[in-house]
Amino acid sequence: MFKCAKRILVCVVVLGGLGAVVAASGLSSYVKSSGRMIRTAVKDSIPIEFEIQRAKDLLDELVPELRANLRLVAAEEVEVANLQREIEAQNERVENERSKVKVLRTTLNRREASYRIGQLDYGHEELVQELSTRFDRLLTAERLFDSRKELLNNRRRSLEAAIQKLEKTRLTRVQLEAEIEQLEGHFH
Repeated sequence: MFKCAKRILVCVVVLGGLGAVVAASGLSSYVKSSGRMIRTAVKDSIPIEFEIQRAKDLLDELVPELRANLRLVAAEEVEVANLQREIEAQNERVENERSKVKVLRTTLNRREASYRIGQLDYGHEELVQELSTRFDRLLTAERLFDSRKELLNNRRRSLEAAIQKLEKTRLTRVQLEAEIEQLEGHFH
């Protein structure tokens, strides 16, 4: 047990000493500089024709992605527009149910033996049942309306993400085109 603890202590002291030497000597800056020099040497050894072809290949590979992103944005825009129309229609249904409930509630407050609403005659209990049914419909319509609004918010976030992805792809395309022009300028 004592030998194991002694070995661990020696290792910690040796590693600490090496760390201090590396930090004091600036060895890490030598390693970083060497890495940069190697990357530069490798990049300089690649022929310009190869770099041009590589950039053109990347540009060609970007075209299908660009088209897919355009289709995605268009599809999301259609979905958002459809949901907005559905929400407007659903809002009208909610307001319609709300006004019917209000009329029934106001009618019930009069305490009559029978009630005439539109073309129908109702007894007190029948009107209470009709009010209950209408109120349940109102609650269902409100829940559906709220869920549609949440779905619309999610679709808008999806649309925004699709637009950002499209813009990023377009920016990459512009950068590749500029890189190709620059490389061709150095080549000719």
